[in-house]
Amino acid sequence: MAVLGKITLFMPTFLNGGVEKLFLTIAKSLENQYDIEFLFPNFVKEEYKETLKNYKVTDFNISKSHGEGKVILSLNKLRKYLNTTSSSVIIAAPGYSTIITIIANILSKKNIKVIVVLDIKISTFLESKKLYQKIIPFFAKIFFKKVDMAIVSYNKIENELISIYKMDKKQIVTIYPPLLTDSIFKKSIEDINDSFFDNSKILISVGRLVDEKGLDILIKSFSIFSTKYTKYKLAIIGSGPIENELKNLVKELKLEDKIKFFGHQINPFKFIRKSEILIVSSRWEAFGFTIIEAMALGKQVVITDVQSEGPQEIINFGEYGFISKMNSPSELSLKIIESIQNPKNPNKLIERSKLFFFQKESNLYLNTINNILGENHGK
Repeated sequence: MAVLGKITLFMPTFLNGGVEKLFLTIAKSLENQYDIEFLFPNFVKEEYKETLKNYKVTDFNISKSHGEGKVILSLNKLRKYLNTTSSSVIIAAPGYSTIITIIANILSKKNIKVIVVLDIKISTFLESKKLYQKIIPFFAKIFFKKVDMAIVSYNKIENELISIYKMDKKQIVTIYPPLLTDSIFKKSIEDINDSFFDNSKILISVGRLVDEKGLDILIKSFSIFSTKYTKYKLAIIGSGPIENELKNLVKELKLEDKIKFFGHQINPFKFIRKSEILIVSSRWEAFGFTIIEAMALGKQVVITDVQSEGPQEIINFGEYGFISKMNSPSELSLKIIESIQNPKNPNKLIERSKLFFFQKESNLYLNTINNILGENHGK
């Protein structure tokens, strides 16, 4: 039973990505001492409400616009919410949720504590093709000094906030996003009844089918790779708007018998367990939960050198995995081959993944909240 008050977690929507996993673990780490409320401009998918059944969920039901546009349109409703809520703290997800939360809090009468969560360097938004994302760093320079605390997922973000956005080091705490590891191990042992996995070695990609994930590069890379490594297949887990485009590319390269799309999977861990190597071919990536999940299962990991540097920090810049240049099918193919010929020690990968286990990091969230509120509980 919560005894110290109420905390609100504000997110754009709820799907099945890294930010959602991060906010679920934050909620779990706080739920024994605080009431938790999830707040959304628009929840979008009812199927995920079961995941949040233990928490109060408030939906602004903003139907106009989509994505970050709904967050921007939620400004006035969020201001009104802050004026009436009993929450002591609001925790905002990365992106426009942070900016809109800060502005709404400035405009509200109560001025509650604001924590922003960042799983990617703000400067990374400058690389986006979308104008509304490119201007996030501009707003960050104006408003980030107004936050009570920034919780960041890795050290490079902290360094940037201090050097570029002039935040005080006392306003920042670095906490590796913790994984709920019990569910990974339990779900990974489920069977897969699909002949695609029979008598083959599997490479795997897990993530949304969007341009940012660089799956076109992965497919082209696999086309090069498979000319010599004929026993390997590629499993693609995920769904998204460019699925047909990717399937057409597979057909064009005559790889239909080697590459299979499995769609969105509630349990991707059983597929990872059956695979040899996880490949993250992204052009844009925040922290990279899937990388840690694969390492926890002792799998080799090949990533690209995304500008955020989050995935690179997970594998300690090459010590626990392999790094390819972005947008280079030929180099990605070579790194996959290197991971086969000179694999990292699986036991060391498992040990590295333990840095990110829930039991290790979760108390840091509680301590951070208690410190902000002037409490000594949970220390």
